[in-house]
Amino acid sequence: MAQIWAGRRLVPAHLRGKRARAKLLKAQAAALADNDLKAWRRPTAVLLCLDGRCVVQTADQLGVHDSAVSKWVGDE
Repeated sequence: MAQIWAGRRLVPAHLRGKRARAKLLKAQAAALADNDLKAWRRPTAVLLCLDGRCVVQTADQLGVHDSAVSKWVGDE
């Protein structure tokens, strides 16, 4: 199976499938409905990295530090 790279960081295997993307989209929608910015940033960052954006671009777009995005991509 091919590896998926997001910027300089490897996206873990448990984030590559349709179920993982659906779970992230559901978490993103729930956070948006609750007006919870902190909870919205994490799934949004992971989804942007899965779409091919690098960690630096994602961090700049969300207004967080690069290390936060790296942590979220690795922890999800």
